[in-house]
This record gives sequence, structure tokens and C-alpha cells, in this order.
Amino acid sequence: MTTQTNALVPANTVSKKPRTLLAVIRDNRGAGMTEYIILVGVIALLAIAAFKIFGGKVSEKISLQSDSVSKVQN
Repeated sequence: MTTQTNALVPANTVSKKPRTLLAVIRDNRGAGMTEYIILVGVIALLAIAAFKIFGGKVSEKISLQSDSVSKVQN
């Protein structure tokens, strides 16, 4: 009987025994990166929501300040 390994995965990383569901659930490798990805996604959604809610008001305030500055320079 010959053992076949995946060409894309190094031979030393191929598991010889099947993992149980409990072992998969307890495995926390990569959890930190996943948490950061979720956090970045939530921040992006909040930024988009804030821009949609306050975008018009902020644009109006910037225009008013721009007009004020241009009057001072004249």
C-alpha cells in the first residue's frame, strides 16, 4: 500500500489520522487574524454608515467654512 500526498502541501503537514469534530472546534490556529478581519469589516461598515448619515451635513459645513475663509482673504 502506497501513501499519496498532495503536491501542494508539504509532506510533513499532511495529517495521518482523521481529526474529530471536537478537535477541529478547539483548534484556534488563525483565530487572531480572523478576529482582526472581522474588526476591520465592522469598522468599515460603521464608517460607511456614518458617511451616509452625516455626509450631507459635513459637506455643507465644509462649504460654509470655505466661503468664510475666502471672504477673509479678500
